[in-house]
Amino acid sequence: MKKNYLYSLTLTLSFFTSCKKDLPKDIEALTKPGSQATINTITGVNSCFNWETNPYVSLTNGETRILPWYNGATTQIPDFILSDYKKEEGWELLYNFLSGTENGQNYLFFYNKFTGIIRTYYFLADDVTAGSNGMWGLSFTSQNALLNNVGYFATPINELSQDPLAISSNLSLDATTKGISRGWNAFDTEITYDPDAAAKIIKMRVFSTTSNISQVSLSGDVQLSSAGTIVSVGTKNGLQDAANSAAKSGGDAAKDYIKSKVKSDSSSFIKKIFGSAASVVIGGGVKEIINAGINLLFGSFIGKKSETTSTTQKIEFKTNGTINLLGTISSTSANNVSSIAGLYTPGTRPDLSNFLLPCFDKQLGVWNLESKPVLLTSQQATGGNHLPPDDDLYQRHYFLDPSSIKVKINPDLLPEIESYEVSTDLFYYDQFKGNSNWNNSVMTGLITGGILAYQDEANKFYQVQHGSFTENIRGPIPVPGNPNEDNDLPTITVGGFNKNFVVKVTVTIIPKTGYDKTPIVITRSYIPDYQYF
Repeated sequence: MKKNYLYSLTLTLSFFTSCKKDLPKDIEALTKPGSQATINTITGVNSCFNWETNPYVSLTNGETRILPWYNGATTQIPDFILSDYKKEEGWELLYNFLSGTENGQNYLFFYNKFTGIIRTYYFLADDVTAGSNGMWGLSFTSQNALLNNVGYFATPINELSQDPLAISSNLSLDATTKGISRGWNAFDTEITYDPDAAAKIIKMRVFSTTSNISQVSLSGDVQLSSAGTIVSVGTKNGLQDAANSAAKSGGDAAKDYIKSKVKSDSSSFIKKIFGSAASVVIGGGVKEIINAGINLLFGSFIGKKSETTSTTQKIEFKTNGTINLLGTISSTSANNVSSIAGLYTPGTRPDLSNFLLPCFDKQLGVWNLESKPVLLTSQQATGGNHLPPDDDLYQRHYFLDPSSIKVKINPDLLPEIESYEVSTDLFYYDQFKGNSNWNNSVMTGLITGGILAYQDEANKFYQVQHGSFTENIRGPIPVPGNPNEDNDLPTITVGGFNKNFVVKVTVTIIPKTGYDKTPIVITRSYIPDYQYF
């Protein structure tokens, strides 16, 4: 059962009310906390320009090229990326290195303030890099929570990573290799809001590496060869750590993937959608996908709840597949793409080394949870269903503590939006990536109380129906003289938890007039903490 959490800035509402949070029209943008160093800017190095009206740019070698979203540009970037570049959709120019003095640093950095995505474009003017699979890396220095949704599961603001790193495949129509090609290339990195980053000195680094295609593969039913598939690897311990890896799909590939899972009979992988409902999803667009709750069935989801079925609709989600790094991706020396290091991260505390400031200098990321969601259960399980001669059946319930859902919205975003809404859903992952005890549960009693929502060869997900799941535990039959013998519901003490539960948090944002007002839906998956009540 979905829970909606809606708020007002001037009136505190019940946690389960069903009205949305409307923001006052006179709200002012918040200033950045902390002292700032004196910055010496070099005129012309970071040239802020109107990319919507200027089709041509000059590279660092002096050559003139067409921007990738204009006709005639040299690029293999997919259309769903090229069509998404306008200010009305939330895009801001961060950095323009094309007018710089470092030859080969042909970078354009954009940021979408409604989705939290940094989109990096790079023009390769030289010969194509040797190797077959192009990978990009974006990292931050210091301890922060800016990359807390790189893996399948998101982590909250209070879980910091030291020098976090995100690796993504090149966004390319080259369905075989996704190699970095001559002309414009691109990759995306989702940023999560970290309120403490504003007071820290955090530098950003961008680089690329090339590996053989045999070194990177996807398990599951999402193909690396899909034009919309994005390999995403989150790591805290270097490039070879892929423990939290996830596969993403975007654009037409994302919609095609979902529709391939929806069928009109019970053979559908998406178990809660079939029959007449399936035809609505298959024939519809992102709005129908969200209305059917399919956004909840993946690790994360970003989509525009559009009324149309246009192929330019915005959708991206992390699938239930995984990434296998079969070789070593440890060096950038194998390609001829220039890297950038020590770049000031917008919205953080600058220092005296920051002679180059961004065109957009506000805090990054849209939202995150302050801390993990909390599931409540009892340490006492009650019985009553005798199963002689050996044992009895006892039960306890798991439910979400609504007060533990503390969504933190980026305050720099508030003046740009009309309203936002928060909702939560509770899932039980009976099997995840082929493992039935994927989160090291102490208790593994049969879980009931949910509806089967998704099932494939390696995954089986249940969605809560009536507010809680029930754990069924086998225990001893009360013996004569036991104080529980005459109770209607005998009890036993249970130590530990079943930890296969996942909390889905969805934030729906309505931009203000002047922007595209199509609702933007962002869903993330969190592994909760557990407490006895």
